[in-house]
Amino acid sequence: MNALSKINGLNLLLLVFMIVSLTVIKSQTLVELDKTPTPVILKDDLGSRINGEAWDSNILKDKINLILYVAPSQQDVIEPLLEKVNEQNYPKELFETTLILNTSATWIPNSIIEGKVESKAEEDSSITYVLDKEEVLLEQWNLSEDYPNIILVDDNGKVSFISKEEFNEKIEGELLHQIELEIEMNDNKGVRK
Repeated sequence: MNALSKINGLNLLLLVFMIVSLTVIKSQTLVELDKTPTPVILKDDLGSRINGEAWDSNILKDKINLILYVAPSQQDVIEPLLEKVNEQNYPKELFETTLILNTSATWIPNSIIEGKVESKAEEDSSITYVLDKEEVLLEQWNLSEDYPNIILVDDNGKVSFISKEEFNEKIEGELLHQIELEIEMNDNKGVRK
């Protein structure tokens, strides 16, 4: 019995250690306000830009970046937001939109998704289209599978807005207001040419 108690005690200690370790690892990969997102590269089988080039989150600096991470079925939900952002005609030297599709969240084959996205990319070059084929960002950034993920990264590479909940007019208004604030701050720095 004494040896069995020691084994159970060691197993319990090991379990506690594993839980603490996983909690620490998970907390280091969150996308949080006022912090730089965990660096992620999508390339090869993991995903890429629609043109096949790797996408590296380290590029999220030196301009304001609106990142929309969605399942293909959620595109219709964010389409009105994309239209409103495009209508603002923000200067390309200050602002960029990236739409990242979680292709693992659908039964539709990647080849069909890629074809549709390539067509959209040809129609609208103001958006950078990226495919996440293995839910890399979903896991690394602890994003929502159920709702569109909306992340605004300022020109210093820090998150200034994040929403991982059901999209609504309130979230849209807050996001558009934050974009305007970021643009205004850049104007005040003399960034706009």
